[in-house]
Amino acid sequence: MNLIVTQNPDQDLVDGIRAGLQVHNRPFLENVVRTHLSVHGKFEDGSVACGIVGEVWGAWLSIKYLFVSPSRKQQGIGSELLSKLEERAVSLGAKQAVLETYSFQAKGFYEKNGYELRMTLDNCPETEQLHYMTKVLGQSS
Repeated sequence: MNLIVTQNPDQDLVDGIRAGLQVHNRPFLENVVRTHLSVHGKFEDGSVACGIVGEVWGAWLSIKYLFVSPSRKQQGIGSELLSKLEERAVSLGAKQAVLETYSFQAKGFYEKNGYELRMTLDNCPETEQLHYMTKVLGQSS
């Protein structure tokens, strides 16, 4: 076997590696239900004013993206989006939530909404911090 280092591999190579891993993982994870979720609001012109995207995988809600338009910030919309997503996740069996947020993003916001810091990576990607946070769902914040 010849090992090859590739910078910026093409999608076919990445897909092939991922497929091999999925074959290995399948016996352990094939019965775990995965459900993608979102909650959003739009401006009158149809553009996205706010939204949150996550997925429930087994007993965990993983929050991927949360966005509130600058013109809608400081109105409680972010907390409302988060709450609605968490409620739906609980109805699907989620017991905990996990997310990551950079130091220039929303760590304080998530703490105010009941999330606890679990781990921080310093100098990520260069000078910032990447925070990993979790929350037990179904409890008041």
